[in-house]
Amino acid sequence: MFDRAGGALLIGLDDGDIRVVSTSAPDAPRLEHLHRAPIRVLSIDPSGAWVSSADATGEQRLCASLDEAASSTARSNEHEPEGDRR
Repeated sequence: MFDRAGGALLIGLDDGDIRVVSTSAPDAPRLEHLHRAPIRVLSIDPSGAWVSSADATGEQRLCASLDEAASSTARSNEHEPEGDRR
């Protein structure tokens, strides 16, 4: 799904990651690790300020931006046992 401005393409993957591809630098995509199950729903609100996602287990995330989501996910994973991380 493209953001409204057409500056980025967001792709939900079967491993729970979201690939973000900038249309200005398509050769340098980044992965956001937000889910642990396949992404089934991905949407961007009309203003582009919010991204929502849901995976196959029903877990949903609403993020002010993908950068903020990745930052908060990294912080929450710091406290998980090594075996629970992807």
